[in-house]
Amino acid sequence: MTSNETLSYTSVSITPRPPRVIIVVDGGKHWSYWVRRALYRADKVWGGAGFAVVPHQGGQVNPMLLRACEAYDPDFVVTYNPTVADIEHFHPGFIPVDREDGQPLEGADREQLLAVVGADEVPSLEDEAARKQVVAACSSYRSRFPDDEWHEHVMSLHEESNGHFASVPDMPGTWQASVLACPTDWGGVLGAAVASYAGVAAPPSRDAEEPELDDDVRKTLTSWLLGQPDGVAPNELVWHPGPAFGVDRRTTPTAHERTKAHLVEIVTGLDFRRTGLLVVGDSAEDFALSRLWQLTYGNAYWLPSMLGMDEDAMPWPIGYGVTRIARNLVQRANRLVITSMSRSKNDLELWRERLLAAYPTRIPRDEDAAILVILGPELPWRQGATVGLAVQDQWDSEPFSSSNGGPQVTA
Repeated sequence: MTSNETLSYTSVSITPRPPRVIIVVDGGKHWSYWVRRALYRADKVWGGAGFAVVPHQGGQVNPMLLRACEAYDPDFVVTYNPTVADIEHFHPGFIPVDREDGQPLEGADREQLLAVVGADEVPSLEDEAARKQVVAACSSYRSRFPDDEWHEHVMSLHEESNGHFASVPDMPGTWQASVLACPTDWGGVLGAAVASYAGVAAPPSRDAEEPELDDDVRKTLTSWLLGQPDGVAPNELVWHPGPAFGVDRRTTPTAHERTKAHLVEIVTGLDFRRTGLLVVGDSAEDFALSRLWQLTYGNAYWLPSMLGMDEDAMPWPIGYGVTRIARNLVQRANRLVITSMSRSKNDLELWRERLLAAYPTRIPRDEDAAILVILGPELPWRQGATVGLAVQDQWDSEPFSSSNGGPQVTA
């Protein structure tokens, strides 16, 4: 603590739980691959379903995401370095390879050498700069000796689990059969949306593009992503570790759920005057905001344009699903907010009006303002309840937070 900070006292309940982690990734052109790759790594770690992924642009993290990171309150902020194979795929020739005489190695000889070191990590200065920004906004685990600088416990996430990141496949009781997950060949915003909602069970393809879905599959996917009570994941999302038959998509767990061995989801606080968030837009920041809100407060949904929200005729799964969410929230004195990191307020208001015209959200108390438009800087970061993961049968309450919605620093 610094000399101008106020020292106060509070009761603290200790709760065994998995670590809360933010993985920092490049939010540029290939951001969908990087977030799917990060979530694939997270889904091999105990409690990885609760890991957040935060993008940066040239080493800079959006200030609104920094505020969201502070509310999420991570234990560790890490980078997940790209590999030599990743760099060579997206930026051919970027990695210099020279012969002993100093001349460039080219052709088959160069490809052969790169294949040998393809899995080696390539640290990124921009990733590290962004990671330090997130650390500065949060209170991750650090320590220091007298007259020394702060030292972080963990700064990067590697392929092999160790230390604070336990390998969930090796844990007794972990689900080992088929799961629902993002297909390896699904890229773009839909791939990122499914990866965030269900997880990633197999290494994502670097060549994956936006999937072309027929109308029925898209409607089925939308209903499932919006949490419809009778929603069923499309068959394309079933991943099998080996031969399988008779898989029921209604009861099959997701790749995220597989990381929750011996864990339960808990809510700390009162389910009153909470804000559900509907994020619209196709940017890496839209993806990150929706996931951070979901992991911190619950009740977050991301609607990228590929689900049909910009079409002249509102797809019924969107209209019906959003209306159901809004009504459920209002009936408990909560509310639904539409926001975006990439769309203008005018765009959001027009979309809201189209939605309300097709699917009115009035309830007996005549609260027709069940859906509000609020941009990032005005989002209500003071919420009455937070969500998290805790060890089954060994939890009391989540770690305390300050009155302004951000984490407290213990002395």
